[in-house]
Amino acid sequence: MALRSPDVAQPVPWEEFKAAWTWRQGEHELTLGPTGSGKTTLLIQTLDKRDWVVFLETKPKDRVIDYLTKHAGYRYTRTWPPREMGHRFVFHPPRTRIGDAAYQSKAVWDFFEAMYSAGGWTIVVDELQYITDELKADAPYKTILHQGRSIDLTCVTGSQRPAFVPVVAYSSATHLFLFKTSDKRDLERVRDIAGQVDPREVQDRLVRLPAEKHWALYVNSRTGQITEVLAPKLA
Repeated sequence: MALRSPDVAQPVPWEEFKAAWTWRQGEHELTLGPTGSGKTTLLIQTLDKRDWVVFLETKPKDRVIDYLTKHAGYRYTRTWPPREMGHRFVFHPPRTRIGDAAYQSKAVWDFFEAMYSAGGWTIVVDELQYITDELKADAPYKTILHQGRSIDLTCVTGSQRPAFVPVVAYSSATHLFLFKTSDKRDLERVRDIAGQVDPREVQDRLVRLPAEKHWALYVNSRTGQITEVLAPKLA
């Protein structure tokens, strides 16, 4: 039975939601929220459902790397493929200078190519706008979204603004976690959610969603389920 909170005053607790949530390999996830909203925290906690995961991290330094490697069992690698295989990795292609963008871009392209050939993995692409705009890796990213399901390749995308995310990220995603927004451009982009969802209901509930940290709107484009959820903080 699908969980559904009756109104925004009563979000479904995260553990209760996750216990009832079905996420099949090959189905994409899209998580959108501003810095400090709890977006990355929620995204990380969804990954407990997946077996083989690579978290693509492109920032020079990020506390997320420390959390994943120290507390969540992820191995750290600066090259792909890694020297020793495992189930969970943080892939952190280096960029130590501003002029290293071309090198980092090639590393990301090569990574997407390798994962496309391998299939069966879950790729986490956080900070999408940087990946697509500055590193110019939008083409392989979109190919993975379009064809990932047929090769059991799942893509988990994280970004700050709905308006800055390519339409294909909405039209390909089965599972969406959206944090509050009242911005007109953001709400217009929400219309691109495909499947069984009424975008007008999503827009209305996003506007009414409380701005508290870790409070998000879950949307399932396959079933039409829309649920307010409350994810806990990282330990």
